[in-house]
Amino acid sequence: MNSSQIRRMKYAKKKKRNRFIKKIILFIVLAIITLFALLKFGVFNVRTISVTGTKIASQEEIKKKSGIKVGDNYFFLTKKKRINDIKTIPIVKTASISFSFGGYIDIDVVERTPVAQIVDYTDYYILDDELKIIEVRNNPMQNLVEIVGVPSEKLKLGSFLTFEDSEKNKFLEDLFKRNSVFSLLKSVELDDIGIYFVTKDNTDVDFGSYKNIDYKFDMLEKILADVKKENKKVNEIYMEKDGNPMAVTESESSDDETEDFNSNYNLNTSTNLEND
Repeated sequence: MNSSQIRRMKYAKKKKRNRFIKKIILFIVLAIITLFALLKFGVFNVRTISVTGTKIASQEEIKKKSGIKVGDNYFFLTKKKRINDIKTIPIVKTASISFSFGGYIDIDVVERTPVAQIVDYTDYYILDDELKIIEVRNNPMQNLVEIVGVPSEKLKLGSFLTFEDSEKNKFLEDLFKRNSVFSLLKSVELDDIGIYFVTKDNTDVDFGSYKNIDYKFDMLEKILADVKKENKKVNEIYMEKDGNPMAVTESESSDDETEDFNSNYNLNTSTNLEND
């Protein structure tokens, strides 16, 4: 191959490369022009805002928190920030924002589910299963477990309920997770030395101290399951009576006698409740 042929080959390659670069530049220019035209003619402009998934939360509050207004250009919206702003509404757990051509914005939210309420004088602080205060009402919600004995300074809308006492925190976290027990309760009373339940069947449960929480929950699950199975009326249950769970049945309550659940229900109680 002589020098003339080599020069022609180099020239052909250079020409081909230049054509490719020109095509890329042309494509980019056309894309910019197209995008500019779409923006200019308002293709991405918001015309309608809808909110879905709400049961308790105000749709107007969600729209306001999103900061999205009719006429805004969706192309320039910062979705992540707006979703985080919506999630500052205490009852909102998750949120998403979607856009469809025609200018339709849909804000879809998932609300937190109320499971309990804290009674504080005339106010009712509604909790979800993560111990977050999601609403404050001046009247109780129906069919929620009532919790009393929480200091007023611990109650703040949008905050998670916590105590300085780690054992008390563990108790509440475990209680909310133990659905087999929690679902049977009507009320829970907390004080510095002990815990007291009232079940939906009006059985008083003296849960005792904040020690041995896991063991006592296991035992209480078995006791309540056996009571239901035997269809036996129990007025009171003591989880730390002489180191073992004890109960007062309806027939015995008039005589003020207690009954050892260990012998009557054949429950395994090898762990002593008085031990830490």
